[in-house]
This record gives sequence, structure tokens and C-alpha cells, in this order.
Amino acid sequence: MVGGITRRELLRCGTVAASALMVPAWAPSAFGQGRQEGEATLRVLVGFGTGNAPDQIPPQEDLAAAFREASGRMLSFVRIPDTDEAQRRLGVLIAAGDPPDIILPTGVFGIALYLDQNVWLDLAPLMAEHDVDLSLFQTPAIRAAQAVNYYGENTRTVVGLPAGIFTHTIAYNKQLFADAGVPEPPHQWDAPNWTYDRLVEVAKTLTRDSRGRTPEDAGFNPGDIVQFGLGHWDTGLMVLGFGGQKYDPAARRVQFDDDAYIDGVRFGADLLNVHHVLATDELVQGAGAQSPQLAAWKSGNVAMIDMCGCDLATWGSGNDFEWDVAPWPKGPEELVSTLNLDLGAIVSRSANHEAAFEALRFLLVEPSNARTLSTKGYGAMSPLKSEEGAFIDELSGAFPDIDLQLFLDAIPFSRNQEEWFPAYTEINDLQGQFLDPVNLGQAEAAPQLRSYQQAAQAAVEQWFETHELPSA
Repeated sequence: MVGGITRRELLRCGTVAASALMVPAWAPSAFGQGRQEGEATLRVLVGFGTGNAPDQIPPQEDLAAAFREASGRMLSFVRIPDTDEAQRRLGVLIAAGDPPDIILPTGVFGIALYLDQNVWLDLAPLMAEHDVDLSLFQTPAIRAAQAVNYYGENTRTVVGLPAGIFTHTIAYNKQLFADAGVPEPPHQWDAPNWTYDRLVEVAKTLTRDSRGRTPEDAGFNPGDIVQFGLGHWDTGLMVLGFGGQKYDPAARRVQFDDDAYIDGVRFGADLLNVHHVLATDELVQGAGAQSPQLAAWKSGNVAMIDMCGCDLATWGSGNDFEWDVAPWPKGPEELVSTLNLDLGAIVSRSANHEAAFEALRFLLVEPSNARTLSTKGYGAMSPLKSEEGAFIDELSGAFPDIDLQLFLDAIPFSRNQEEWFPAYTEINDLQGQFLDPVNLGQAEAAPQLRSYQQAAQAAVEQWFETHELPSA
């Protein structure tokens, strides 16, 4: 994804500058072999998602201390800021017979990686035993908790308890809009005339080369852009706005060669290669070595960015300009924004199922604890219905001039893009091979996506040769 939020960046929301403070690897000796049922210490792996930023750690540790006082059990957090390494280590430790007890938090992507490998404990029996019902949680979080793409729409299986909801808006630099004489974006979802085409128009007006020319002006130099209309942008999301879908479970078919999917990929690539409005790390690399696009936004040289709720602490704090948020525009077919969902899951090979569930219930079901963990520990909205307003209550003091309500209002228009499909890892790994040349302007979208379709569909069919869906 060129200039946008990759999955890895989403998993690391809020972890900028955290890695230097964490142990970068997890040795098996950190656990100790031969753990027994009833052991007093529960191991919690934090590395499949957010939760490792310095300001996120104290609330988690405070809750761990409260859990120890209430239950007599310790929660030991093992923190691996590198998501790929955390995922690799989980497999290694399970194979070694020394798994962690809990993964908290993990996004839908992390859950989906292992759904067909029996890694996650089905929590439904423990929930029934302890009178915990999914109706306590917001509807989108329930779908994630039940992994319905794998287990089926009518499943009773629960692979994790909801831990956090992240919606996305567009953040914009008010000063750049005022300087260009461009009206600010609307502040209500599904506003008339706030469309993909209008977004491009605005972005062109707000993109300038060193001589002040826009992409619409004669002599504009795309190799000398000093101000970008868009940055930190999820171009992959725009496929959904065209009506594109990755996978049709009824037909058991990936859909990368459908016209809607091709049009959406082409539109996203055109932001960079045709319209010249999209910042990439390479184009703004002089702005800052560690996070070039963050540095470009902070310097006031990017007009609009994709703003996850989890970005507020990093991208929203300490700016030397006035900014606010707006809804995502509507695509030709749909108005869609990104929904990220985090869960707390128990590793099935853990020897401490009952105790681990007791910890999840304490952290994610007890309202005051869940409120603290989601809003302060993860920078998320609480998925508990009873704590729906906690996000605004907790953050309004830090962001008094920002329309935080738009993050809550985004939920009906938001969709998670990480749900499971067959050959999940293989097909995701193939994405860069086929889409990077399109995004870089080196290949046309249609032939690349048809080739992607052929390779991905072959992987799907091979998966079904050796696997069977639980819902079947």
C-alpha cells in the first residue's frame, strides 16, 4: 500500500518510539518449562497489536496489580513490539510446550492467522459457566469475537473477548485549508457531495510544488512537491468504496479480478501516480528518518491524513497548527471507513484455562477495568455497551477542540478488512508481489489483479483439499 497505513502500522498504533524500551525478542527461558495447572503467574503476550507504547504500560500494570490483589494471581506481561516477531515466537513456544496463557490484545488479523491451526481456546463454555454473555458488547465486536467467516454466521464459538474498537476519520490541517481558501470538510457522516472525486479535487488544490503550483497548474513539478494534499493514507480501503470484496464465502472465491476491485486499486494508485497528491515515505524521507510521514504532518506540510483513534496520542498531540477531524468520503458504491477490533484470547495449549479466563473477565468484562484498559491502556473505544461514552469522556480534556464524536459516529459506516478467508497467510503474503508494481506506477491494475486472482484462487482451492470448515 503506497503512502497508506499498512497492516503492520495498524498493529503498532501508538507504539512509536516504544521499541527502544522493550526487550526485542522473547527467549523460551522467560517462561520456564513444565508449567502446571494452577500456577500463580499468568503470562500475557503483548505484541499482536497495540499496548506497548510507554504511556500505555502503566494502566496495564495498575490493572495487573489490582487483579493480583483480587485473585492472588500475577499477570506477567511479555512485550514484543515487533508484530512479526511476536507471531513467530508464539508458534515457537507452542511447539516447545511452553506457550503464553493469554494474547492481549490481538487484532482480527492476529486471530485469523491461526484459526485453522487450533491455537485459540473456545471461550463459550467458560462464558456460560461464569455467566458472561456477548450481548454485553457492541455488535461489530461480537462478529470479531466469533470469527464468523471461519466458524459460520450461526456459530456459538467465541475465540476472544472484545478488548477495543478503533474507528478512523480524516484529520486535516485547518491552516492549510484557510490559506488555500478551501472550505473545510463536513462534520457529519454521509454528507452530500463529500465523495472520492471531491476528495481528489481538494487534495489537488492543497498540493503544491516549491513554486506554489498545484497539479492542475501548467508547469507543476511532481518531483518537487513541498506540500501534499494527502498522507498516511489507506489506499486499500478505497477498494471497498467501489464495492470491491476480497472473498465470497458462498462461492469459495477470491474476487481480486472483479471490476469493482480493479477500479478501487486503480483509484488508490492514481492518487500517487496520476494526481500527484499522495505523500509516501520516499517522497518525504527528508522530513524524519524514523517516521517520515509523521514528521511531514507535524511540520505542517500535509493537509489530510487517515486518523485512527489509536493515532490521537501520536499524530494528534503537540501539533503547532490547528487541526480537526472529518468523516471519510463516500465512494462510487459505498461509504466505508476502517474498523479495527482487538480481542483478548486464551491459547488452547495453556495449562491455566480457568485462571486465564478469570483474568480476561476481570480486565474486559468488569466495566471500570474494561474502560480503563481500552481508553488508557490501548487508546481505544471500549467495546462494552455500558462504556460507550468512555472514549470521549477520557479524551475530551486532551483534545477539547477536536470533534471526537465523529469517531463514535463512524461505527455504522466502518468495516473490518481482516476477517479470515482460506489460505489467509499465503494470500496476504502474495499481496505485495502483485499490488506494489501497481501502486508504484510500474504496472496496470487489471493484468496484475488478474494474475493475483489466479495465484490466490489456486491457494484457496489447495486449502480446501486439506481442510474443512467447522461450519460445514
